[in-house]
Amino acid sequence: ARARGAGVWRIPCTLMGTGMAFPWAAIENAPLASGSIVEDMRLGADLTLAGHAPVFLESALVTSEFPDQTAASDQQRKRWEHGPLGVMLSFTPRLLRPGLTRGRAPAWGQALDLSIPPLALLAAGVVAWSALLLTAALFSTQPLWALVALALCASLLLSVGLGWWRFGRDLLQAHELLLAPWYALRKLPMYAAFLFKRETRW
Repeated sequence: ARARGAGVWRIPCTLMGTGMAFPWAAIENAPLASGSIVEDMRLGADLTLAGHAPVFLESALVTSEFPDQTAASDQQRKRWEHGPLGVMLSFTPRLLRPGLTRGRAPAWGQALDLSIPPLALLAAGVVAWSALLLTAALFSTQPLWALVALALCASLLLSVGLGWWRFGRDLLQAHELLLAPWYALRKLPMYAAFLFKRETRW
């Protein structure tokens, strides 16, 4: 769904694991040995900076299997959470610069895409900001803060709900969707570990 939306807005597609193909002219000088735990995402950003922005091809289909052991799955999940955050912090400014100074729309678009944190962290941030705004509304005579807080929460719920309705109903039942706040809370220690004990190894 996200890749489709990026295509509509002509934003480069984030590279996703095995589902990638490259023309030799684009890949021959690309920095492949980056050592990143999300080397596909980083490679996509590097290619965009080099003028070879990845695009989404919906007619292609690649399938793969996830780890079935709990320890391996948890380790993979930690890489998936910490890796994108690291790429977001290091590459968003680098992509914004040519996008703004040289008018390179793909770089600017990918910078905006990379600046969106993982959904659980985004939801936690929205809830935290909304709580602060509601607190400010209680101690002031301006109802605007409360309206902004409600708008933030409503936007998050609406976007997640529409995404689930359009693409996720076959994968996730409605009653399971109600457990999403608990799922987000369980991930908070993983995000805290990013600040103090970041995962950097495969």
